[in-house]
Amino acid sequence: MHRRILVPFDGSATSERGLLEAIRMAHAHEGRLVLLHLIDDFPTLREFASIATLDKIEARRRQAGQALLDTAASTVKHAQVSVEGHLLFTRDTLADTIVEQARQLRCDLIVMGTHGRSGVARAVIGSVAEGVARHSAVPVLLVPPTAQA
Repeated sequence: MHRRILVPFDGSATSERGLLEAIRMAHAHEGRLVLLHLIDDFPTLREFASIATLDKIEARRRQAGQALLDTAASTVKHAQVSVEGHLLFTRDTLADTIVEQARQLRCDLIVMGTHGRSGVARAVIGSVAEGVARHSAVPVLLVPPTAQA
């Protein structure tokens, strides 16, 4: 039984599918969802932007990320599942940050949607979900983009 389920959430249809599956699992097992929204902290932006501009950009990105978390948390609460949200700026890869947050937040499962890319697209773009699955110390449930026949 999984008591703390980490759900990386970026507002995409893919992350929505992961969220819905995590809600279903948490509801069935009286678990708690730990929502995580990551914001890439672009080091090059820091080199070229003034401090005032950088502060405004970070504030807007934080506000947008918090709005996504609030919407997702509302969905979870409506399903009568316990939830907490975390917003984090990161300079590490998204996969590494997700794995590290699962450890720090003491989660025992990660549930996330996948884009279902293959071939060249996967090689060029990469896969955050694949990176999480390879490096996570806890089980990872990957939710496909559509139901498989």
